[in-house]
Amino acid sequence: MKLNKNITAVCASSLCAVLLCGCGTASEPAESGSSGAFDRYEIATTQPITEAPTDAPTEAPTTALPVTEPPTTTAGGLSVGIQIGGEKTDPPADSTLSTLRAAAETLYYASIYPNGTDCILDGFGQISDIQFAVIDIDEDGEMELMLRDDFNCMAAMVEYVFGVDDAGNIVEEYCAFPATVYYTGGYVTSGVSHNQGHAGRFWPYGVSRYNPATGVYEDIAFVDAWDGESFPTGYEGEAFPHDIDTSGTGIVYYINQNGADGEPIDVTAYEAWYSETLGGRSEITIPYRNLTEANIAEAFR
Repeated sequence: MKLNKNITAVCASSLCAVLLCGCGTASEPAESGSSGAFDRYEIATTQPITEAPTDAPTEAPTTALPVTEPPTTTAGGLSVGIQIGGEKTDPPADSTLSTLRAAAETLYYASIYPNGTDCILDGFGQISDIQFAVIDIDEDGEMELMLRDDFNCMAAMVEYVFGVDDAGNIVEEYCAFPATVYYTGGYVTSGVSHNQGHAGRFWPYGVSRYNPATGVYEDIAFVDAWDGESFPTGYEGEAFPHDIDTSGTGIVYYINQNGADGEPIDVTAYEAWYSETLGGRSEITIPYRNLTEANIAEAFR
């Protein structure tokens, strides 16, 4: 059976296009019983109110309280610097960090992602619910800005990795549904948002790898499956290939690469491919924090 990827796959490029549209009714992805590494898939400044003495003048005081103002300095086309409690903090001297900080501040103040996409929450949360991290996730020797929205409506949930190129411009390195696992060596896996094909107990996922030559993550495989216990027949009525399922697990796997559909394989062949591709690589813990003024200042200190 050639799996219908229009039903089973949600690629990063199509996901990012969907994010430009509005949210429909939120729905949760179906539960999966898959095994292995891929089944996981304001600041208001308040002043105390005191009663004025009866003989006090009724005019408002002329001394203004400290206010938080948007940043004014620019770098890489974005604002840099942040004002907290009336004292402006200096932007970092490193040009990459300055540009990334500007991008984080623009998202916080203007609800615009670094790629120009509007961050539309539609009542699902507030801007401080966005999570961010500053980390060299692709291991190219430069810091990246990671942004994660996993609380929005399903159509708007997204995870980004942004870097800075040699010209000082923001570059979108990666975009996916926020069901990701990052590994050493520049690898990342991303589970699909919905499991609507024949994978059943297995949750399909994509594998991408950072390419230093292009400065972005590139897709290298999409892994799908056919669960014969849940779906005894295929899309065209064909029977589950028990002759391929030599291990008797009731599932055959498809490793789609280079734009071509893979042939069904037994779990032993799938595990061998997985071991060759991701085996021995360590999972990276992302130091996410909420997108607030204080956290931005702390992350770029």
